[in-house]
Amino acid sequence: MLTSSALICGSPRKFAQILRAASCATAIFGISACAAAPKIFNPDALPEAQLSRIAQVCQNVMGLNPSEPLRSGFWLGGSHLERWSNHYRACITSLSDTVQKQADLGATRDADHECREKGYASASPKLALCVLQSSRRSSVSEGAQLITAFNGSGAQDLPKAGGSFFSASGKETRQREENACAALGLEPSRGTFGECVNDLQEVFHAIDTPID
Repeated sequence: MLTSSALICGSPRKFAQILRAASCATAIFGISACAAAPKIFNPDALPEAQLSRIAQVCQNVMGLNPSEPLRSGFWLGGSHLERWSNHYRACITSLSDTVQKQADLGATRDADHECREKGYASASPKLALCVLQSSRRSSVSEGAQLITAFNGSGAQDLPKAGGSFFSASGKETRQREENACAALGLEPSRGTFGECVNDLQEVFHAIDTPID
């Protein structure tokens, strides 16, 4: 005797086919949902420890929100902002670039010292090639040192922004930008600190004044 469900579907075999189809559809939709999940914004493909620290700085120090709506535009300046961006992503991009530059500079400095100790003459092709090749290898080591420095740092050691980024005065925004760069371990007495602050100012200005 047919069950009520089978009667509705027409036959037991038909009912089983419908169940299998529904199961497949559920699996397909599940896969689609996973595929559509947004990726963590990481413009420089930094390791997790570095990106986590930068995200903490942008949120806690600058007073920015990851859920800030994206806006489309063409942006002035040297930073590689994506077509769809916002102030939060601009902060992530700028500080990520700074961290990457620090790793590259450190690697080049160490490579130059190492190659000069080998006796290569200044301004010679041999010295230049040695520095280039050595810096490529040691940049990984420099990045690892930065990761180690960030691993012991949590949001609790960061200066807390007194409100949203958008409610801060010009003077307070400047102070937050300085705090953000110091929170990456950049010392105010060094030129890289000023470059970091200026880069943040430029990237926020680019977001506020798109060229289209």
